[in-house]
Amino acid sequence: MHYQITDGVDLNVFPTKQFKNVNITVDFITPINCNNFGLRTMLAEMMETSNADFPNPSLLSKKLSSMYGAIFGTNVLKYGNQHVLRIILSVVNEKYLPSYKSVLHAGIKFLHSVIFNPQIVANRCFNQDIFKRQQNNMISYLNSLNDDKQFYSTMQLRKIYYTNEKNHRGFLLGTPNQIQTVNSEELYHYYLNTINQNNIKINVLGDVDAEEILNQFKQFHFKPRRTNSGEIVFHPKLNHHIQNRSQILNINQGKLSIGYHLPVYLNDKYYYAALMFNALFGGTPQSKLFLNIREKHSLAYYADSIYNALTGTLLVESGIDAKNEKRVIKLIDQQLLDIQRGNFSDKMIRNAKADLINEKISSLDDPKYLLEQYAILSNIGKIPNIDRWCNQINRITKFDIMKIAQSLNLKATFFLGKED
Repeated sequence: MHYQITDGVDLNVFPTKQFKNVNITVDFITPINCNNFGLRTMLAEMMETSNADFPNPSLLSKKLSSMYGAIFGTNVLKYGNQHVLRIILSVVNEKYLPSYKSVLHAGIKFLHSVIFNPQIVANRCFNQDIFKRQQNNMISYLNSLNDDKQFYSTMQLRKIYYTNEKNHRGFLLGTPNQIQTVNSEELYHYYLNTINQNNIKINVLGDVDAEEILNQFKQFHFKPRRTNSGEIVFHPKLNHHIQNRSQILNINQGKLSIGYHLPVYLNDKYYYAALMFNALFGGTPQSKLFLNIREKHSLAYYADSIYNALTGTLLVESGIDAKNEKRVIKLIDQQLLDIQRGNFSDKMIRNAKADLINEKISSLDDPKYLLEQYAILSNIGKIPNIDRWCNQINRITKFDIMKIAQSLNLKATFFLGKED
């Protein structure tokens, strides 16, 4: 059920008796801007840590415990051209409590504190001690990410893949330097801009009364704002020529990252065929990359592909011995060529369809996944039911998969090698 609370603020309620918890997400959405990565990350940290009603992490944690172990957190996400700050709350359905207590009402009131009552000093900045602690924690976290060499390799690939797209080249949480340059006064002004000007989408999933939920969120008195959240489907301006880079480090395992442009997006009629191609290429344990490069030739510790329908990107990641780089790349090219030419069996198609459908059905038991899907698909007005989704997958033919494979364009490669 969809409601507009005010201009630019929408509420979606999905009543279901499937789960024992009521799950809520509040998304603040704005067009992505790399200059604000550090600010948005720090704002999420501050909103998660404390507020004026619960001025330190200990008191906030006690409040969550008093709501029978409610789960709370914040996150920063990117959907296409949308930059999302998400607040997450999950509370137990009060029908399962030993004595009736309005935990949901208390949870929504808690969200009001998180959003509207930050811990502000002299009406101009966040509490300096908490701000500094969270800032140092985030800098340490970002510095530690480079220890994950596949992550490092993928980030290097992004830099060359999105050469012409500065808002998509870097890591969404920002860099240590970006975090370091944020100050608490600047962050407070960014907070005011976020709650007053960002588009807001609230999703509620659980055994709830939709009208009651609407009435409670109306009490938040959000200000009207323009609808300007950015396009969820992003068509990047990419290089015409293939970009290849490599780097040598003292590592135990080489990391290969390959970026392709797959010009099929979430709202395209060939979307389901693209899902099938990815499943067959490297997206499942039955895929050609897994079966041939890892299992048959034993040339990779892992080899898989990830398809992003919001950006038309297909990423191949593989952990290999550095000496096998050229051989692995040749084998990856061969798997793609085989699919383009139809050199794959009907059994492989059946297995890929079964893997996709089983994974989809299993995911319906995960409220976090469902809310994620609602957040994305509500942007394009399409939330297909499971039967329609499965039917679309089962309708895909061998020719459809070949056609998608033939549309794939290699754009960039990055190899992180080992010193001899």
